[in-house]
Amino acid sequence: MARGIKRRRERIAKVLSEGPRTTREVMSLLLDRWPKMNVSSYSISQTLARYPEFTEVGETILRSQLDSRYKTKVWGLTEKVD
Repeated sequence: MARGIKRRRERIAKVLSEGPRTTREVMSLLLDRWPKMNVSSYSISQTLARYPEFTEVGETILRSQLDSRYKTKVWGLTEKVD
């Protein structure tokens, strides 16, 4: 596995350990905490959807500045079952 992807997964997991977040919130927190991290909303979405440690917990409707609405997914960490 590429080192950058592993690091991205670890950092996303660290952000989601604080509670469920939307894709946009995850991206914003990543860029706030690690400003040199080069991420796009597409790469974050793909990472969240692809790996089993992340799970979709719901959807929410957000409003943009132009008064339009759109759906976005809310993500959380998968609970480990021992």
